[in-house]
Amino acid sequence: MIVASPKGRISLEVLEYGLTVHKLLLCLDDGSTIDIIPGPENGEVHKEKRSFLHTIIGRYTNRLPTGVHTIDDGVTLTPEPVESDKVSHHGGVDAFDTKTFNQITLSQSQLYDDRDTLPTHTLALFSYVSKPLENGYPGEMLIEAGFFVADDSVVLTHRAKMLDGVACPVNLTQHWGFNLTADQIKSSTIADHSLRLNATAIAETDQNNLATGGKVPIEGSAFDFKTPRKIGEKEIVQDHYYFFDRDSTAVDNTITQDIDAHVTDIASRRASEDAQLSLSSDSVQLNFLTNQSGVMFYAGGGFSDSAPQRKAGHVDAKDEKAPYPKHGCAFFEFHHPLSTFLHEPYAKHANTSTILNKEEGNVYQNWVRMDVTLR
Repeated sequence: MIVASPKGRISLEVLEYGLTVHKLLLCLDDGSTIDIIPGPENGEVHKEKRSFLHTIIGRYTNRLPTGVHTIDDGVTLTPEPVESDKVSHHGGVDAFDTKTFNQITLSQSQLYDDRDTLPTHTLALFSYVSKPLENGYPGEMLIEAGFFVADDSVVLTHRAKMLDGVACPVNLTQHWGFNLTADQIKSSTIADHSLRLNATAIAETDQNNLATGGKVPIEGSAFDFKTPRKIGEKEIVQDHYYFFDRDSTAVDNTITQDIDAHVTDIASRRASEDAQLSLSSDSVQLNFLTNQSGVMFYAGGGFSDSAPQRKAGHVDAKDEKAPYPKHGCAFFEFHHPLSTFLHEPYAKHANTSTILNKEEGNVYQNWVRMDVTLR
């Protein structure tokens, strides 16, 4: 489905399979159009192998230890082994990124209403119902996602609630990524992109890439983007969770009894004024604001082995069959810390246990606002 802003300055193509952001087209001042989402030209390719290219991730993003985790009285979570017998990854072996989401109208939605509509934004809504014990997760969960496209911004929201009164951890994200120069510099990587990331620590992980509950200071290291700099100015490190430097108690709650931040509220804020992350090239700048307490930054190092054939607009005439290069995309997965419900320090940082339908409430929302500036 194409979701175009009222004046056509921004167009988003969303696939029902995996809720995949397939294209993000920006109309430049000279009338030309660029697509800043690296990926295959044909959206059907996303079904051929699991690659997490710009899909939704859930029920719980990133890595969880396998085994039996007690969530509530009589309620357990048993994450499916994926990377090894010790590690579950991105929700399980056939999780949300492999499911088909149904497009719905506002009147059909259970989690969106008129407070989520604006004349300045074009809206598209999608839904999926995750059955009890799907991928080892307890309870029946409704997930609805909204894409709201204006001429200078995109708001992405993931909402969820349990339908059967069972408690369940939830930590959704969109595994989307960007290359702001792929149309103009055909062999470009993200090395020449400027990045600012409001963080001074990353999550500590063990030999299996599982979170320990600790933090690692990063000031002055190759992980440090507190002051804007070119990504390639230092060694390009990747696939780490960054804790935002801010007071999570002053941010919209993720789990509540009712939605406390509708799109009318989110759209009234400017991401550029309180951006937690900014990515820019000579011609485009993206500023991100979110209610999530951190972000997973993956710099596309695996692209050298697993990258898809390039879109037509990204093809390099020197090698028309070449895939995207290593570090050909900057992925930003906005969500709460790794395994938050297992680590009290992380839950304190996030101001949530990430357990739905327990003490905090039965309505979940992850929202991200991306402001687009064309230079």
